[in-house]
Amino acid sequence: MNLDFCKRTPLYIEEFTYFAAKQLGLHLLRGDIHVAYRTTLDNDSYGLCWGDNREADIQIASKMSNQKITRKDKLLTVAHELVHARQFLKRELHLGSMDGECTWRGRFTTYDVAKESDAPWEVEAVAVEQPVYEAWRLHKMATRTGWMYK
Repeated sequence: MNLDFCKRTPLYIEEFTYFAAKQLGLHLLRGDIHVAYRTTLDNDSYGLCWGDNREADIQIASKMSNQKITRKDKLLTVAHELVHARQFLKRELHLGSMDGECTWRGRFTTYDVAKESDAPWEVEAVAVEQPVYEAWRLHKMATRTGWMYK
């Protein structure tokens, strides 16, 4: 798996993305993940991801509703969107040509776009984002104190 970033992407997001990708097993997959850091996104989202079995494009916002998004929320969003990237690269998720249609783990399904947060791929991403973020925090504390290297 290859990761690339737009020039505007802050270093802390790049570092977290590499860490989270390894936590999620993305380093074992083939494909490319492109990460773009934007001021705002469509539908006033924190992040977006789309892709297929060869590549995934992730966009992360720095502002939502004219308010700055916190560093923690940006990192949680990166973890969340990386889960979707993994779902695309592993062919678990394939978005259909019409809103509300997709294939999830080999089965065609429809979902209510207004209630997308109830969809199984979203439930999985939400369940994983916090543990990945907490693993990052522990990793950063360990490397700052030096106990990892003793």
